[in-house]
Amino acid sequence: MLGEACKKNWKPGRYVAVDEVMQRFKGRSHDTLTIPTKPTPEGYKIWVIADEGYVLVWTYHQRGKGPLDVKVPKELGSNKTATVVVDLLDQLPKQSGYAYGVFLDNLFTSHKLLLYLRRRGYGATGTARSNSGIYKDFVQLKNQDKKQDKIPWGELKMVVTSDNQVMQFAWKDNSVVLFQSTMFDGQAYTIRDRKRPSRTSTSAKTARAPFGNKPRAKLSIPDFDDVYNHYMGAVDQADQLRSSYAYNRRCRSGGHKALYEFLIEVSINNAYKLSLHSDVLKEAKYTVHSEFRTALATGLIQTSQRQFLKRKRTSIGSAIERSMVRLDDHRICKRKSLGDCRGCKEIGQVATPKRRRILEEITPNLGGNKRGKRTTFGCDTCDIPICKDGPCWAAYHNSIN
Repeated sequence: MLGEACKKNWKPGRYVAVDEVMQRFKGRSHDTLTIPTKPTPEGYKIWVIADEGYVLVWTYHQRGKGPLDVKVPKELGSNKTATVVVDLLDQLPKQSGYAYGVFLDNLFTSHKLLLYLRRRGYGATGTARSNSGIYKDFVQLKNQDKKQDKIPWGELKMVVTSDNQVMQFAWKDNSVVLFQSTMFDGQAYTIRDRKRPSRTSTSAKTARAPFGNKPRAKLSIPDFDDVYNHYMGAVDQADQLRSSYAYNRRCRSGGHKALYEFLIEVSINNAYKLSLHSDVLKEAKYTVHSEFRTALATGLIQTSQRQFLKRKRTSIGSAIERSMVRLDDHRICKRKSLGDCRGCKEIGQVATPKRRRILEEITPNLGGNKRGKRTTFGCDTCDIPICKDGPCWAAYHNSIN
């Protein structure tokens, strides 16, 4: 239900991003993973597709088997990691007027995947590894730049694959970055304000050259790199929202508690993203995440408060009022909880046996002290529990009249 609500309440834009997130859990579980490079190094891996920090669809990862309930098509061989991208995209609501373009990191990107996505009607752009089916000369160029750092900043090389379906790029930024794309041709550029890399950064010699003595400079970068930097962080934005104000209660017994915490955080953060796009006046919106969470918690507490009717003590006045009601007007009703029949007490059966006095004979205590019946029925007028059948009804009402 939560997954359907997330898709229903948000209309995704053209560009979305797919990435993995980790849900913290340090207890015993066969499906937890340890990834030292992640901000949350130990826990459950979850595959997520997001738009502007809003989580649209997710699927869980099972250790040793990969993503759950994912069927690998023949075109992708046995690559379940690549298949999860297709599976997540297929679960998005179909939009009229545009097809989805997905941004990927080098864990997913390959020539086979981009070609398959294009045939399915999806665009894709992602950074690529050396073994992703990219042009071999680009791989050699990247390796040479690591050793010598002679390629000037901003140099761009591109090639079209032999099937004329995928563009491949080698772009020198702080280092040589490899890209594959079915969405960009590499011809368009964008002017962006860039920060000068530090002296100890990778390829500092060539990367700092365009800046001269200035700490910042407006530089021309390829369009595919600019759009990738803007949209690829959608999942990271959601992860930051999820981790910034998480209550982080220790959870060592029962992995389901950790997964439940993930769902709660997704619900809260998605609600926050929705509130930013609501029709409420700008002054009334909670633009600060912490203020939104505080207001949400306060609202939930106020909504859940209930006024419980306190049980009234029996008084002489109320007894007289009930005695004035005719017996025919008393009605039997179904009560919410069990209670000891008041009629049983009138005919000699008490609700709780009397305790035997010290050193008193046992035999007298055994007679007539059996516990009365417990019943869910009662008198609507008198508001007391009483047996539905037997002499209890008449015995009690005769006693009050």
